[in-house]
Parts: sequence; structure tokens; C-alpha cells
Amino acid sequence: MNNLVLPAAIFISVMAVGTVLEHFAVQGSVKVGALCVVAAVAHVAVNRFQRSRRQDPRG
Repeated sequence: MNNLVLPAAIFISVMAVGTVLEHFAVQGSVKVGALCVVAAVAHVAVNRFQRSRRQDPRG
């Protein structure tokens, strides 16, 4: 189950930001760059969350 958390988080965050960028008519390389940044931030956030859960001695 944990293997699906990262791809799902990236997919949901990229789709949400993509919808917002479509609403504001952002096009071209700015849109691609923004989506790449969102995917990278989601990747880092999920990895930190999962690492903190693994190191938690309470369970």
C-alpha cells in the first residue's frame, strides 16, 4: 500500500495545479516548469512524511 502513496500524491497534486493553470490560461514552458516543480515538491514531502513515520518509535 505504501508503494502507491507517492505516485498517487504526485498525480493528484499535478492534476490539481494543472487545472488551476488551465483556468488562468498559462501556456508553454511556464506550465511545464510549474508542473515539474509541483511534482518535485510532492515527492520530497511524501518521502519526508514516510521517513518520519518509519523512524517514529511509537509505532
